[in-house]
This record gives sequence, C-alpha cells and structure tokens, in this order.
Amino acid sequence: MHIEYKVGYFDYLLFNLVHQFMNPVLNGFLILIALLIFISEVQERSAIVGLVVAFFIYCIMWTATALVLALTLISRRSDGVLTNHILEVRDDALFEATQFNESRFFWPGVLRVVSRPGFVAIYIAQHLAHIVPARAFRSREERSRFVSLIKERIRAA
Repeated sequence: MHIEYKVGYFDYLLFNLVHQFMNPVLNGFLILIALLIFISEVQERSAIVGLVVAFFIYCIMWTATALVLALTLISRRSDGVLTNHILEVRDDALFEATQFNESRFFWPGVLRVVSRPGFVAIYIAQHLAHIVPARAFRSREERSRFVSLIKERIRAA
C-alpha cells in the first residue's frame, strides 16, 4: 500500500498532545496534584466544591501543558517532519521517504500502530512515530485496511 501526504504543524501538535495526554506518568502527576488540591479544599469546604476546584486546576494544568508544547514545537526546527511524505507498506519493511531522507523500518523493529481521532501513528520507538493525518486516506475503509495491514505485518514478524 502506498500513501502520500503532508504533515502540517497542527498534525504534529495533535499527535504530541494525544501522546502526552496518554502518558501515564504525566497524567498521574497531574491527577496527584488535583487530588492534593481536592484534599486541601475538602478540609475547608464541601466535597463538591473541592471536586470542582480540583477539576478546574487539573484543566488549567493541561491547558498550560498544551500551550508550552505548542510553543516548544513552534520553536523547534522540524523540516524533516513538517513536509511531504511517502509511506509504503512493503513485505519486508515500512518504507518512508521525504525530500530529506529515505528509510526502511523492518517489521520486527516496528512497535505498534494506533488509530486516533485525526491521525494514525506508526511507532518505530517508544516515543518516535510516523504520523499519518486522517486526510491522507480516501475513506475510513482505506484507513482501516492500512492499520490492519500494518498490524498483520507486525504480528508476522
């Protein structure tokens, strides 16, 4: 299967936001802070007020995290990511090419593929993935076939 697409800044930001939100260490830390705020508020106010304040602070912390991430991504040089990509699912490997590189990732080295709202991510390392925006696929069926094909190749490796 052959796919051509361009990764834009908002694709890159969405991937990183979802990746951070699903990070158990970061999420656990923010939940711990919210829990401590809840415990502090419950001693002085009702449990409902404590819960609302803790949830509000939790949301503020995620908003701050998103803003810092957005600024960080803007300040980085990302030419190799924010460009046109060619991705091919081959029998022996996942092939990826841009104007900056050509790479083959043999199937035993591909960790997983995930389908999220707005993108598909093919992880080649714990924190490194190829981001394929949803608009790269002509239909939901094509996207599903793509994900299934990669999962099949990973299982067979």
